[in-house]
Amino acid sequence: MKKLFIIVLYKTEIEKCLTVNSFIECNLFKNTDNYFCVWDNSPEALSERDRNYVESLGKNVVYESHPENTPLAKVYNLVIAKYPDCDYIAIFDQDTVLLDTNYENLVDSAIENNPRIDLFIPKIYTKSGLLYSPGKFIFPGKARKLHDIKTGRVKAKNLTGITSGLIVSQHFISSENFLFNERLKLYGVDTDFFINYTKKRKYLYILPVKIKHSLSFEDFSIPLEDRRKRDEERLDCLFLIYKNFYERLFCHFLKMYYRLKLSLQNKGGQK
Repeated sequence: MKKLFIIVLYKTEIEKCLTVNSFIECNLFKNTDNYFCVWDNSPEALSERDRNYVESLGKNVVYESHPENTPLAKVYNLVIAKYPDCDYIAIFDQDTVLLDTNYENLVDSAIENNPRIDLFIPKIYTKSGLLYSPGKFIFPGKARKLHDIKTGRVKAKNLTGITSGLIVSQHFISSENFLFNERLKLYGVDTDFFINYTKKRKYLYILPVKIKHSLSFEDFSIPLEDRRKRDEERLDCLFLIYKNFYERLFCHFLKMYYRLKLSLQNKGGQK
């Protein structure tokens, strides 16, 4: 079974990359059936020393520098197209930690025992230990967190998650002519993916795998104005995801509610 791992970097020293270090600990680079594309969106490429370090990690590790900061959806589409012979594609951000050192055995077992399932996702936890992904849509653009979810095959309807850690089959990509939505530059890629997957497949598989992931809403070092801008961008992306009139109408109300709430907070802060 050939697996392609995509790791997207941005302004990160390779030896401090949580995902790369986690892969080393789990011996993923040692499996010669695995292929790795380390896609670097940083303004400056790694030094020659660091590039050599990356490519020394394993036989099938490739480093690519893209200072133009290619949007994530386009990154995924471009890399997947380069590796049509890989059976499964795993997507990772730079700040993901695998909490199970036998990660690959757990993944391979799940895939081999469920050949008709096209999407496998882990349980993803925040730094504070809360289950963040998968979640469940309660209405367009809004998902509720789950206290827990059983592992194994589950109905995909209304489930959502984040892209880091997901594993999708090449069969799904090719048979459905699937492309990640390149109209989305940063936010919403994961939401759009899960919505489209559930339109085409009835089931997905929750892996018996735990992952710790750094999430922007937990980073209070980000200035308040930047966080507000990020929230606005997330709301704007909903209009590129939802096409149904009533879903889009609801998204308008969601954005109006957010702006009203923000206005009241600003007035309260001025008193």
